[in-house]
Amino acid sequence: MSASLALRARSAASMAVRAAAWRAPRQALHASAASLKELPPGPAPGTVIPVGITKDGQDPVVLEDSEYPEWLFRVGAEESETTEEMLSKGVKNLSYLDSAKLFRMLRRDKIKQHNSTNRKVA
Repeated sequence: MSASLALRARSAASMAVRAAAWRAPRQALHASAASLKELPPGPAPGTVIPVGITKDGQDPVVLEDSEYPEWLFRVGAEESETTEEMLSKGVKNLSYLDSAKLFRMLRRDKIKQHNSTNRKVA
């Protein structure tokens, strides 16, 4: 095998290793996000929540579900597309706003990955 062919094979292998290393944490992030959808039950009605928003005001009390407006339970209920779903469509096929959202998601994932690998140990 010639030297240039060996160099190309080595660089292709290193690219595959880097791609797998990049993909693994992203898959772990999406798996942990899926587990967050199953939230534990909230506090019982009548429970006082000590948030201390105002100096002299009273702390809010948890109400029955029927006493809250209906739209409150729909906030955040719709599922947005994942990074992989948007990438599978192709960047050229996305609208301007969707492509901006995709790049924002990719940048956020890259920052999270960098922060998790470069965490300071106390």
